[in-house]
Amino acid sequence: MLKHYRDPPALELHADGVSVLRTARQELDSHWGTLTHHDTFTWQEADGQTRELGKTPTHAMIGFAEIALFLADLGFTDVQTFNSFADRSLLRWTARS
Repeated sequence: MLKHYRDPPALELHADGVSVLRTARQELDSHWGTLTHHDTFTWQEADGQTRELGKTPTHAMIGFAEIALFLADLGFTDVQTFNSFADRSLLRWTARS
C-alpha cells in the first residue's frame, strides 16, 4: 500500500486577504519504521517580504504483527483483524482495502 504513495499536491489557501501556499512531502523509512511528514507554508507579507513556516513531525509505522505481539504481552489472546469495516468474516490482512 505505501509503495504506491504519492505526496499530496500543493494547495493554495486564502486567509484575511493573504494567499498561503502549502506544500507537503513525506519520507518513508521502512528500516526504522517511520513516516516523516514535511509541511511548508509560504506567503507574502503586506511589506512584500516572503515568509515561510515549516512543520516536520515523525510518526511510527507499526504493523499488525507488532501490535498483536504487544497485545499478547498484555494478556490479550486470539487477536484478529479485518481488511475493512465491511468484512463480516476474518481474513488475512492484505493492506489493499
